[in-house]
Amino acid sequence: MKKLLTVVLAAGYFCCTYAQQSKVLVEIGGAYRNTSTSNIVNENTTNSSTFKTPKLHTQVGIGVSSHAFLGFSYRFSKAAQTQLQETVYDQYNTIERNKNKFSEKINGFGAFYRYYVRPFGESRWNAFAELNPSYQKIQFSSDIRREYQSNDGGSNSLSNTVTTWKTDQKALDLDVKIG
Repeated sequence: MKKLLTVVLAAGYFCCTYAQQSKVLVEIGGAYRNTSTSNIVNENTTNSSTFKTPKLHTQVGIGVSSHAFLGFSYRFSKAAQTQLQETVYDQYNTIERNKNKFSEKINGFGAFYRYYVRPFGESRWNAFAELNPSYQKIQFSSDIRREYQSNDGGSNSLSNTVTTWKTDQKALDLDVKIG
């Protein structure tokens, strides 16, 4: 998160420094979503879940002609979801917990070429087409934990099951934009 904040601050500084020059194009966009839910299924079972998704997309380019910009792009997104289900059986003195964590992290590095129909800066409204190939590193991870605890007549029993997996993927992505 510190690296992400450093990149955003550096891009913002660069944007403010060259804000009056039309030969430099700096775009910074992003989104953040944080939701949580909790509900009672029945008198013994409760469910809760959280979902967080920060996203960042930046582009920095330099005018190569009066109609075109060429530059670099960076995308970051992360989706993290946690689900918890807890069931308590009072008459049997047992507790059953299921906790699932899933996450997906994407880093994309690329170049872009944007062509404007009219010369850039000539009017307020201008149409463009953009080609943006990028290389993406994608990381998936999952952590599933199941716990069963019983306190039956003075004897305690506890069983835990943990399943964890991670996978890394690499991909080439091509975006075509018209605006």
